[in-house]
Amino acid sequence: MITGFLIYTTCFRLSVIGTGLVCIILGYRLFLRGVMPQQTSDVEGQAGDVRLSVKNAAPGTCFALFGCLIIAVMLVKGGPELVIEDLDKVGKNQAAHEDVVRRIQMKGGAADAGLSESGAFAALLKSGISLERSGDDAAAIAVYGQALSIPDIPLVEAAKAFNQIACLYLKQKRTDEALPLARLAVQVDKENGIYHDTLANVLYKKEDFAEAVKHARQAVTLMPNEASHFYTLALSLKAAGDLAAAQEAIRQAARLDAKTYGAKVADFQ
Repeated sequence: MITGFLIYTTCFRLSVIGTGLVCIILGYRLFLRGVMPQQTSDVEGQAGDVRLSVKNAAPGTCFALFGCLIIAVMLVKGGPELVIEDLDKVGKNQAAHEDVVRRIQMKGGAADAGLSESGAFAALLKSGISLERSGDDAAAIAVYGQALSIPDIPLVEAAKAFNQIACLYLKQKRTDEALPLARLAVQVDKENGIYHDTLANVLYKKEDFAEAVKHARQAVTLMPNEASHFYTLALSLKAAGDLAAAQEAIRQAARLDAKTYGAKVADFQ
């Protein structure tokens, strides 16, 4: 879904720029040919504090200015908005999510991916994580929902909330609801090892071991010093029937964090 939207966004912007360029070229040609030079008029426009006034403009001039205006408005306003009416429609599960916001508006396009977190979103995300640590999962989900309800959230930021909610749903054994959120996070940021690990854990619980191994391997590739990711990989490989690879993965987890995973090596013998 995200890939399709980004393609749509790119096509949208290119079509707007193309329309503006056509207007400029046609206007320039009209100007060179001197079409109806006697039918001139005054053209005025204003955007905020900027005011443009052209006196005695011929049709070609007006056409070219209109093309420039189209391109300028597109550059200022950006691309179309992606509106996710219902998170459940991303996956197979259609059950109601009582605690998650139903309408999320996010600006699409590559320019938004580089934006830093807004103060409000960052504060709500931090609050949600704090509630998670205190054990109040229901309140944490509600706070993440509030964060996602902030207008014009860049996708790269929204993915953080998607991942946190997916982890909470996984903890509550609500795997059907966790899966679409985990997939969304990975689709938005394929270079984030944490998102791949979350998705691998969800897929493991849903007994889709082959895909779980795929994302667990990606997680350890992106974050080779994270012991918990190797443990996820070990569990997935064992469930998939590759015991030798699972043993190597759990040994790596134990090397990175002997206190947590050292005793678990015996479970893979």
